[in-house]
Amino acid sequence: MDLMRHISLWSRPDRGVRARLARVTSDAPRLLLLDTASLYFRAFFGVPDSVRSPAGEPVNAVRGLLDFIARLVADYQPTHLACCWDNDWRPQWRVDLIPSYKAHRVVAEIPGPKPDIEEVPDPLEAQIPVIVEVLGAIGLAIVGADGYEADDVIGTLATGAGMPVDIVTGDRDLSQLVDETHPRSGCSTRHVGSATTNG
Repeated sequence: MDLMRHISLWSRPDRGVRARLARVTSDAPRLLLLDTASLYFRAFFGVPDSVRSPAGEPVNAVRGLLDFIARLVADYQPTHLACCWDNDWRPQWRVDLIPSYKAHRVVAEIPGPKPDIEEVPDPLEAQIPVIVEVLGAIGLAIVGADGYEADDVIGTLATGAGMPVDIVTGDRDLSQLVDETHPRSGCSTRHVGSATTNG
């Protein structure tokens, strides 16, 4: 299946992909792809829940994610950035292939085409819509595809980018995208939570 046909952008509908992957710096083209759920989960557990909005709601995941993004942009100076999204965190086609796929994270199975319900702490669940709103408000593209995980979106965008790509994730499975034979034009991964850097 051609995943690019299924990519949806959660941002302003009046702009195309290139406009929404707006230039961050003026250097040679370089794309930064974020495994957004991986980052906001880490932010949620890494930033104290005492970080709250003026109305008293927890915003530790929001703040932590924005801090991650600011630091990554400063460190890697991408010209383009996309927040890759899990439109389906446990795609049925993967479960059909491997029935135990992420089964340990299922709170409730949903019959039909809708995704099963993932175990997510309530205070984090409440912050996800805020994350979407804030990313859109600051002009960052949220890129997802129905029936696919962020990893699939990252793989599709990285292999078709036509420019060097940095991938930021907590998952090691994206290391398969690293192109060590062409390090200046290929992909590299930045693993959050460790000192490991490939590419």
